Amino acid sequence: MNEVAALQATRQELDSIKKALREKEQTLRMSQRQCRTLEDAIEDRDGEVDRLGRKLEVLLRQAGGNSRMADESEPLNGGNLHTSELEFDDSAGEAGSASLDGQETSSKRRYSLGGLFKKKRDS
Repeated sequence: MNEVAALQATRQELDSIKKALREKEQTLRMSQRQCRTLEDAIEDRDGEVDRLGRKLEVLLRQAGGNSRMADESEPLNGGNLHTSELEFDDSAGEAGSASLDGQETSSKRRYSLGGLFKKKRDS
């Protein structure tokens, strides 16, 4: 009789362990799905940052070219446009000279652009 009771207790314990294992596997699958979703969101955000960085570089190059053309031609609007373009050219020149340094600068630029996308945390 003791053996039967011991077998039943062992079976109940085994069933309990199997149930706990199924629950843990379900939790693991759910966590893996959430992880993949977050990884996809991160990849999307990185792609957006890269796209915006390239767009910024194009705009800075265009602004630099427009400013150089304005330097060579007569100022428009009584000189106001000419002055604002020169000020913008100074900032574009800094970015342009920084891009000559290579990838280290682009990673710095990526880091600074990435700060634009950080979510504010509630304190």
